[in-house]
Amino acid sequence: MSCQEHKLYHRSNKGSGAVLNIRIAHDQDTLRKIADERRIPVGELLALNPHILLPNQRIAGYPVYFYLRRLV
Repeated sequence: MSCQEHKLYHRSNKGSGAVLNIRIAHDQDTLRKIADERRIPVGELLALNPHILLPNQRIAGYPVYFYLRRLV
């Protein structure tokens, strides 16, 4: 299953980089499912996505924002 993801590069004040991804959710996606797939804490996804209220609600068509840390 392929999904639409876009990457934006973000640099913090300390110079460490993180990549902000934007994923458009599919039919059966929930925030919890994406968190499990990406190994990201659900609380972190909820904080980055205030437009999604519950981690188990279906979110087809919604943008989902999440950070991937670069390994240095």
